[in-house]
Formats: sequence, C-alpha cells, structure tokens
Amino acid sequence: MLLDSLAGERMENGPQCDPVSYDVPLNGDESGPLDPAASEELARELLEANALWFCRLRWIVVATFLALGGVVDIPAVRNWTGLRPLSAWLFLTAGVLTLANLMFHPSLVQRTSCRLSRRRVELNLWGQILVDLTVLTAAIHFVGAGIVWLPFVYLFHIILACIFFRSSLSLGVTFCAAGLYLGLRLAEAYGLVESQSVFDGVSGFGAPDPCVFARGINVAGTVLVWFVAWGLVSHLARLVRSGERRLVETNAQLRRAQQERTEHMLRTTHELKSPFAAISANAQLLLKGYCGDLTPKARGVIEKIAVRCERLAHEIQEMLQLANLNSAAQAPPPDKTLALDAALRRAAAQFEPLFRERELKLDLSVEPVQVRGAPGHLQMLIQNLLSNAAAYSKPGGRVGVACGLTPDGEVFLSVTDEGIGIPAAKLPLIFDAHYRTDEAVRLNPYSSGLGLAILKEAAQCLRARIQVQSAPGKGTTFRVYFPAVPVDVRWNGPDVA
Repeated sequence: MLLDSLAGERMENGPQCDPVSYDVPLNGDESGPLDPAASEELARELLEANALWFCRLRWIVVATFLALGGVVDIPAVRNWTGLRPLSAWLFLTAGVLTLANLMFHPSLVQRTSCRLSRRRVELNLWGQILVDLTVLTAAIHFVGAGIVWLPFVYLFHIILACIFFRSSLSLGVTFCAAGLYLGLRLAEAYGLVESQSVFDGVSGFGAPDPCVFARGINVAGTVLVWFVAWGLVSHLARLVRSGERRLVETNAQLRRAQQERTEHMLRTTHELKSPFAAISANAQLLLKGYCGDLTPKARGVIEKIAVRCERLAHEIQEMLQLANLNSAAQAPPPDKTLALDAALRRAAAQFEPLFRERELKLDLSVEPVQVRGAPGHLQMLIQNLLSNAAAYSKPGGRVGVACGLTPDGEVFLSVTDEGIGIPAAKLPLIFDAHYRTDEAVRLNPYSSGLGLAILKEAAQCLRARIQVQSAPGKGTTFRVYFPAVPVDVRWNGPDVA
C-alpha cells in the first residue's frame, strides 16, 4: 500500500530509527452547561438505565432458580442435603419473576408508549422493587423465616435504593422491607400462616427460637441493622451525589469562562486586525518612496516595522481561525464532498515558493479519494500540515505528501518531513495552543504555536483522527484518517474544496 511504502522510504538518506507513535485523542462533548430540560432528560435516562439493570439482574435470578429447580429434586441430592421438595416452588418463583420482567422491561414498555416520562420510569422502578420485596418475603417464608442470615437479603434492595433514589425514597423502600418482614413474622407468630422451612430434615436448621423474647430480639435486631445500613449508605450516596453536583457546576462555570475568553479573544483580534493592516500598508508605502527618499537608518526601522506587522497579522489570523473553530455560538458550515487529492495538489502549488526558498524537495504521491466536510476546514488542515513541515525541516531535506485508502477503507493523508523531530514525552502536548518544544523555539523563534492546535480542531470538525510518529533529529510523520465516504453521497463532478 502507498501508506506503508511511504513509511518504509522515509529517511532514506539517514540512519534508521525507532519513531514513537502517538494517537491524538478525540475531544469529548464540548457542549455548554446543561439547561433544566437537558438535566431532566439526563436524570430520566439514568433512571431508565437503572430500571433496565434491575431487569437484567432479575434474569440472572430466574436462570439460577430454574437451574436449582432441575437439580435439587434429584433423589441423590435430596438424600444428601435432607431438603424438602423444592422444584415446584423454585419454578413458580422463576415464573413470577419472568412475568415481572415482561411487565417492567423498559424496551417492552416503550412498544406501547413512544417515550417513557421520568415519572413513569420512577413508577417502573418502584413497581419492580415492590414485586421483588413481595417475592423475597414469600421466599423467606418458604425457606424459613427463623434462619438468621436470610432476612439480610433485603439489604440488597435497600442499598440499591440508596444509590438510585434520594434519601426519602430509599427510606420508603426500607420501611416497605421492614413492614413485609415484620408482617410475615407476626403472621407466623399468631398462626395466621404456618411456619415452614426447607431445612426441617437437617439438624440445627428451621428449629424454632427458644422463646418469644428471643424471636423478638432476632427480628428487632435484623430490622435495626437494615436501618443502620440505610443510614450509612444513604449518607455516602448523598456525599457522592453532592460531589457530582459540585463537579457539574464547576464544569459549567469553566465552560462559560472558556466561552467568554473565546468571545473576548475574537473581539480583540478583530479590533487589532485593521490597525495592523493599516500600519503594514503605510510601511509599504514609505518603503516604496511615497513620502520621498528615506535615509538608510529610517529605511531599516521601517523594514523592521513591516516585518513585525506581517508576523503579527499572521498570528492574528491564526488566533481568529482557532477561535472560530472553538466557538460554540457559530453554526457549523455544511458538509460537502471534497476531492482530497485535488486539494493537496493546489496546496502543494501554493507552498512551492516556500519549499523552494528553504531548499526542500516536495514528493507528492496522491490517489483519487474523497472526504466529507467543510472546504475551509480541510484547507486549514492541509495548510497547517505543510507549513509545519516546511518550518521544522532541515534545509535540503524532503517532505513527502500522500493520500489514499487504508486496508480498512479509511481515507488517509500523510505528511512526512526529515526535520528536528519531537521527543516522545512532548508528543501529547504539541497540540495545545501556544505550546512549543525547546527544539522548535530554537529553530523557529517567531512562531505563535497555534498551528497544530488549529490542525487538531480542524480535524475534529472533519471527524478525522490524527496519528503522529516522530523521533528526535529524524523527522516526523503526521497521518490524518478520515471516515470513508458513503457511496450514496459521493460525487464525481468538479472538486468543490
């Protein structure tokens, strides 16, 4: 492939090295602070995810009960364990839980309702919890309410309720569990239901408590542990939610500050652009003799002013590009189908004088490929890649520019230079605005350090990813990978980039 051959031919006139590769991470969601409607939607989606998680957990319980039901009534197993027949009860419980999942599963409910509101999701969760607590109470009665460890299974739902709900609602779940368990024990104590135990045939299991006082202490201690667990877990859950809320608020403040800084920079750079253009134009007029002949000393001063104005005008242009790319207030330009190979040929012709001035050889090897995006973004990306290669290449070196298709069907753009290279530890930092390595400062002290930041933002706008491969003193390769253009949006007409 073209991409592999370019990597293999690189540095053909120098010693081979082991370059370090770095993949630039994609930006996360850079949207502004959540408005109340978005916050409500986020809470609804979280509750729906919790409801779905409950259903998935219940399927595991159903599978466990079905497996136990097929095993425990085998004669050899029953003789070894001394258990009462269990399969009918296990299958019945599995059937009830299956019906509960069919009733409460969010994806099944949405077939009859296009979208579940937050209120309906909360009711869904409450319904699941009440069904589970009821089934659990029946299971405890059948297995044996006198078994000390069994009621602590209620803690699973109490802890989950503390995580999913605010304290008042999770306290309601705790009262529901306590009410069901206390009602069961009172019903058994007064003979309203007959006490049972699957461990009747096993010594030490299912035996009645020695007295009513002991039974009362057992029940009261169990319920007390539940409320203590609720207090501890709900307190921790409140701390976590409070920390999350503070983080969200701090993040919103940082985003607002970033947006304000971007807007201020846009206003400032727009205000500076015209004065510097006027200064540069007047300096050129003076140098061309508009006001008469200049003394050598005056000409030298005005030439310095002209050079500095040109440099500052370029920096202002870069600042405007970066600010516009980062601005959330501006609507993104519409995507078009762009011929990457044609755009590279035009850029190569544009940069030919600069490459000739720096005695650089440009090797252009392109295949006809298309990408989707805004023409301005693609132009910024290509220009910054080529200008970066020209600025940091050694005189007399070679710059390889290529584009084509990868084996995976992605479109790639590759720019390889034989310049100063980048240390491995500094690769993650080079795309930060105004960051420059010591080596880059020594070679090109007047750069603004915004070129690669613009490159990264332009690539993000084009939904492309960047990979950098470099070794100090040996050169650098920037590879940009674009998503494949679907066949139904390809266009074989003139290039629109």
